[in-house]
Amino acid sequence: MLIVLCQVPPGHPHACIFLLAFVVGLNAGNLTGFLITHIDMAPNFAGPLMGLTNCVANFVGLIAPLVAGLILQDEKDPNQWHMVFYLASVVYIVTNVIFIVFASNVEQPWNKPPQDVS
Repeated sequence: MLIVLCQVPPGHPHACIFLLAFVVGLNAGNLTGFLITHIDMAPNFAGPLMGLTNCVANFVGLIAPLVAGLILQDEKDPNQWHMVFYLASVVYIVTNVIFIVFASNVEQPWNKPPQDVS
């Protein structure tokens, strides 16, 4: 939807606001799939796993405004905003493909610590 947002002609602020709101709504669906995976693959370690993945996600959240600031030399230039939205789209698509290809919700063998039999 961020790519579609770049195709909206100038002078249509309502369409831009609608598309941005729609992007945030789609992100909610993305997050629910990602968040439940921690519980599915290792319920005994879901908290530490969430802490680790949330740390990485927050680091990306720190870097994103810095990268946008490097790209945006003139905040009123739509072409620079298009570059920001295209870059964000690429990050979303690449990370989503990585998640789809490599992620699993199968319970991991390391979820169950060995039992003390003494």
